Amino acid sequence: MAISQIRLRLAGWLSIANILFFPLFYYISTRDIISQQEQSIININLFTEIISFALFVFLFLSFNHLLKTNFKFHKLTKLIYSLISLKLFGLLLSLSLYFFENLIFTKYAAFIISFSAGIIYAFLGFNLLKLNVNLYGMGKILSSTIIINGFWFAFFSLSVYCNRLVDYQLTTMAVCQKVVIGSAFAVIIRLVVYIMLAIVFFKASRKNTLVTVES
Repeated sequence: MAISQIRLRLAGWLSIANILFFPLFYYISTRDIISQQEQSIININLFTEIISFALFVFLFLSFNHLLKTNFKFHKLTKLIYSLISLKLFGLLLSLSLYFFENLIFTKYAAFIISFSAGIIYAFLGFNLLKLNVNLYGMGKILSSTIIINGFWFAFFSLSVYCNRLVDYQLTTMAVCQKVVIGSAFAVIIRLVVYIMLAIVFFKASRKNTLVTVES
């Protein structure tokens, strides 16, 4: 069943909303790490994680549906569902912290989930390069940006893990500061990905021609 124009337009507008929402999520997540004793910050962070997860699921399932129906391209399905699964595990991990504080394994589990998600995200970009059409003029650029974003997301997860180590090893402070500053680049790249997704969704909503592509 072809993806509807209403869903494509909604996905486009939600991509734009996510562009505005993601920097706030990044800021609140950082505050949660720095001020773990502030319960109000933790509550807001949990709420933003739920919203971020819902947006991610809708946008990437819509993108995958667009690729399958308009381009007969099915190479991203397993990777997207793997990403959704990892993000769901991450959300459940946050919920467990909400009810059970100071679980020892959480900082290690969060690092593994985030780092794995970054690597899978990069592979998603590599697979998107196999699409034999230009995806409304955004194919190669979007693929390359997703690849960069994936590797830098893994880098960001390393910075978060490094921040948590500061509480136990003060000698890592200088290294952590450098990594955290570098992770800001990941935020910029993520915003660029959502900008390009918005463009793809809006352009696709104006086109109803079925493009046959070798899958």
